[in-house]
Formats: sequence, C-alpha cells, structure tokens
Amino acid sequence: SVQRVQLEGMAPFRVPCESRLAGRGWMMVQQRTDNNIDFEQNWATYRRGFGDLYGSFFIGLEKLHRLTSVQPHELYVHLVSFEGRTTQAHYDRFRVEGEAQGYRLAELGEYQGGAGDAGDALSDSLGQQFSTIDRDNDGSASRHCAAVYHGAWWHNNCSQW
Repeated sequence: SVQRVQLEGMAPFRVPCESRLAGRGWMMVQQRTDNNIDFEQNWATYRRGFGDLYGSFFIGLEKLHRLTSVQPHELYVHLVSFEGRTTQAHYDRFRVEGEAQGYRLAELGEYQGGAGDAGDALSDSLGQQFSTIDRDNDGSASRHCAAVYHGAWWHNNCSQW
C-alpha cells in the first residue's frame, strides 16, 4: 500500500509500504524492478527523489534524512538477483545525516544475519557521504564510483553492495 507521510516543516509525501517480506510494515525507500527508470541521476534529483512509487523509484535523500532523524529506524534490504535468487540484510538502526554533511550514512546499528543472508556488505558504507554522477564523495582517488556502477550510493572506494 502507499501511505501519506507528514513530517514537520515538509510538504506531505507518499511512500510505499511493504508487509509481506519481513512480517511487518516497512516503508520502502528504493525499489528497482525494471530498467524503465535511470538511476544514474544527479545530486538534485537524488535529493528530491524520483521514479514511480508503484515501480522503480528512490524516495529522496532529504526525505530519508528527515525520516531517520525524527525517531529510530531499522533498515531491511531485500535483494533479488537477475536469476531470481533472493537474499536480505537487516540492521537494527539506520540514520542518514542532512545535506550539509553530504547525506552521510551515519548509523546502521547491529547487523541481523539469518537465513537467506545477503551479508554485511553495507557496513563498508558506514560513514560515507552519498555520491552521484555530479558529486563524487566516494573516497576513491582513481575512480568515480557512481559513474562506474551507473548509480548513486554511499560508495566507499568503489566497494560493491
């Protein structure tokens, strides 16, 4: 379902929620279901968010920062490979800092492993600022990770999630 969210100082926005995968309601902040949406976007586009809430989208860095700053949040990552293999990762805390800090991945909390485990690769991104095609914050002196991987992320020296 798609829910309306209202945060202090922001216009209301809609966010998809998922309850089938992890047994309770989760706000979805990114989904890549097809190639109809280009994730190789600039900083301003990632800041505000883009895509189709019923298909491929990114919620927006400012919304993500504001959501994770008002109260504690967990992060559940559900991955499906091109071959249909499903894995997941779960962190008991998740917080993204504001634009002045480069939307730094400030907190992940403890990794919760389990069956179908995707591994703890996201911990490599802890402390990293967000990188886009026009803002290289990845820590690599020789490569621009957002360009190499054709998508923005909290890239850390081009380590892959």
